[in-house]
Order: sequence, then structure tokens, then C-alpha cells
Amino acid sequence: MKHDWQSYRDGSMEPRAAAELTDLMRTDRSVAAEYAAFCEVASLTRASGREVSVPLKELERNWRSQFVPARSRARKKSAILLVACGAFAYGAWFLTLDPNRISSSTATAELATADPATAASWVNSHVTFTAPPMDLAKTATLVSARYGEGWAEYDYRAGGEAYSITLCYGCRPNFLDTKDVISTQDGPMVYRCKGSGWQQLGYAFYVEGPRESVRLQMISEAFKILKQWKRQSMIYAPKSVKKSDCQ
Repeated sequence: MKHDWQSYRDGSMEPRAAAELTDLMRTDRSVAAEYAAFCEVASLTRASGREVSVPLKELERNWRSQFVPARSRARKKSAILLVACGAFAYGAWFLTLDPNRISSSTATAELATADPATAASWVNSHVTFTAPPMDLAKTATLVSARYGEGWAEYDYRAGGEAYSITLCYGCRPNFLDTKDVISTQDGPMVYRCKGSGWQQLGYAFYVEGPRESVRLQMISEAFKILKQWKRQSMIYAPKSVKKSDCQ
């Protein structure tokens, strides 16, 4: 069965179908491997042609040998190149949509995982600051993680829709310039723009997704997790911080 990974990843898939696909990936390793291979192609595209280190190459190779006949691989490679070119154009356009994003640079690499500890460990092996694990199981399911220069991001699904939390340490995000700020019960001050941003423990966090009510639930849950994480862990500042990394 062919799955529409693009609509699953960008959140345009019908919510019930997306939820069913998330459950299927938990139980069928071949489907999870197929999504991992798709994420690798997307990660290569988002790197704007730079050399990319992707931890899923072996997974993609195994998936290709299992599902793609040898005689059709040449055609598949041509198709992937065409899709990658189109996705690159889409990615360049997408990054211009929200000036309040913490990250203005493209992702260096991406990992498909549903385990928050694995995601945080992988991110922390590549970035110069300590990215906290963000297990938001009460509100959203983690599906992948990525990082770039000075930032990290966790991707989630909630009700079949796509959400993400982008974070950086010691930076001044653009969302601080908005005057639309709300107080949350037992939580942080939230800056409202296209997404929802807040600051905590020297970090800036920015949540993107279609429903503000879900974004606020994610923030509330993350805020409590970070308070507990602070008590249990030592937070390491980055070796160097450039304001441009987070603007």
C-alpha cells in the first residue's frame, strides 16, 4: 500500500487517516522504515544543497532493497530528484511564511523517532547546547526531530494534525516583538503570532500548528516538563551564541 508521506508530514492529511498511519508505524517496522526514508529525502532537500549527515542511510538502503525492484531503481532515482527539486522550492517558500520562527536556517539532518529520549540524545550529539527531551504524550505524539545551526526542533502529531516545537538557547527570537501576549494558568507568558512562543530556563520555544488551543496545551505540558527537567539535569549553555542564529 502506498502512503502519502508528504501530506502526513505537512499536516494536510485527513486527521483520522494520519492517526491511523501513526499507529501503523508503531507496529509495522517496514512502514516506519518507509517514512524514515522519506524524511531523509526531505532532510537532504532542506539542507539547500549542503553536505548532509543523515543517520537513516542504512535504513533507507534496507527499505529500498526490500520494496524497490532493481530494474525500477533508475526511474525511482529520477523521480526522487524531480520531487526533491520541487520540495526544495516549496521549502524555500515555506520558510518565508512566518517571520517569528526561531530558525531561519535550513535543517542539517532529521531523525524519525517516537521516543523523546532518543530524539533529545540524537539532537544533543550534534548541537552545542543541551536540548531537553519533550515528552508531550498527554497532548501530542512525537514523530521526528531535526536540528540546524543554533536550533533544534521536535515534530508531533495531535488529532492527526502536524505540530512542532522549535527551540534555541540564549537567543532573542523575533516573537518577543509582538504585543499580543497572554497569561496562562500555572504556565508562562505566551507570545501570540502565527504560532505561540515562550521563554523558559534561558531557552526560547516556538510552537507551530493549526490550532491555538492545542498549541497552548503543548506549552502547558512542556512548561511542567521543563521545570522537572531543571531539577534533574544540568543545563549546558552553548559554546557560542549568535543572535542571528535565532532570528
